[in-house]
Amino acid sequence: MSKKNRPPVSIPGLDDLEQESGRLPGSSIDTHYLHQISKEHEDEGGFIASEYPLAVIEPDFYQGRGGVLPRSLAFEVIRKTTSHLEALETWIGGLVEGTPEHDEYLRLVSLKESIRSVGLLHPIHIYMDAETKVFRILAGERRYWAFWLLRMETGEYESIPAVIHAEPSRFLQITENEEVEPLSTIGRARQVAIAYLETLGILPPTNPPASEEEYWGFYRQALLGPEELLGQKRLPDNFWAQLEEKLSMHRVSMLGFLGLLRLPETSLHQADKWRLNQSQIEAVLTAPEDLQEKFIDLAVSHLLPAPELKRLARLASMPGRGVFEAALRDLENPRGDENKYKRRQRPPIEVQMTKMFSTFRAVEKVTGGDFRGLARLIVANKPKEAGELCKQLEAAATALRTELAAATEEDTGASSAPQGSEANSADRGPGSNL
Repeated sequence: MSKKNRPPVSIPGLDDLEQESGRLPGSSIDTHYLHQISKEHEDEGGFIASEYPLAVIEPDFYQGRGGVLPRSLAFEVIRKTTSHLEALETWIGGLVEGTPEHDEYLRLVSLKESIRSVGLLHPIHIYMDAETKVFRILAGERRYWAFWLLRMETGEYESIPAVIHAEPSRFLQITENEEVEPLSTIGRARQVAIAYLETLGILPPTNPPASEEEYWGFYRQALLGPEELLGQKRLPDNFWAQLEEKLSMHRVSMLGFLGLLRLPETSLHQADKWRLNQSQIEAVLTAPEDLQEKFIDLAVSHLLPAPELKRLARLASMPGRGVFEAALRDLENPRGDENKYKRRQRPPIEVQMTKMFSTFRAVEKVTGGDFRGLARLIVANKPKEAGELCKQLEAAATALRTELAAATEEDTGASSAPQGSEANSADRGPGSNL
């Protein structure tokens, strides 16, 4: 449907108001903002960015990204047991450098400074909840909290540009999430669950959940069978085809993401927070249920890859668990191999050569090994860039030959040196570390 043919926005409660200004029932927002939208911009299909007071907009508590502030604080804001500024101060005061929360704060500060310098380039998207009559964010929660940071620092920025929608669209959130920053694996699982349930007409509750179990319970409805969820034996016709088109994802991939929601609530939070990948989470799910929280802690604290998690899961499934406990002791008290699973900072040359090898493999796959034909194409279209590329490749080849020669000399010297000889020990100076 084109923009001009799109029906205008219908805002609950607005048509019942005869006056041009006043308060919308159940809200503290002035209705002149809403009348301005409904009257002046029909050529935009009813959608227009206008200024809305920050204080009358609430975060959405069911979304793929999971929110900026910790859920407990966000829910207190929604329940009005704390203010937005108090919640921000509490969050910032408890941050620990090096944690995902601190990284999120740094990104928020960067966005705040960008808004201060050039203004808000993209308005947030909001809708009015038909039951509670409050405005909730469809897309743009980071921008929203960046405005609150600016308000906390300057005392200004009381309102934010926003586009109002007649009803919530979770698929708008999905589109924005994909464009702004890749979601975590658990975020993708949440996103698939939301789309799955919305396609079946099951929408999130209007009130914030009272516990983590209730929060994750909404998403876990997507794990139920059609009879338990809908009271019928099968899903609607073309259900999967519609969902695949909306998410641009195959059914098998969607079911894989949904299966991750079987983790315990605490483990889901940790896996989301530390952005564990799908292979790691699937490996944890092969462990006994009573140990899955322990496995998530191991994956986070020791940076364990999926194969090692699967190995530990197999040991944990053996009778008695004695072998598993011994493996845990070796992991937590390593014998001379303490950096086995820890990430290391690779030298720049290693990083560059790895990229180069990957490029060569990809080019070979595309060209079928016809590098000469590819060279002709490059020289014909980009002669100047081709010369620079040759210089870079020659420099890389020279560095690689040097490293190979050095490695060969080290191996030769190590193999020819006498082991434990008196002459060898006598040659060592007093300051030697050998």
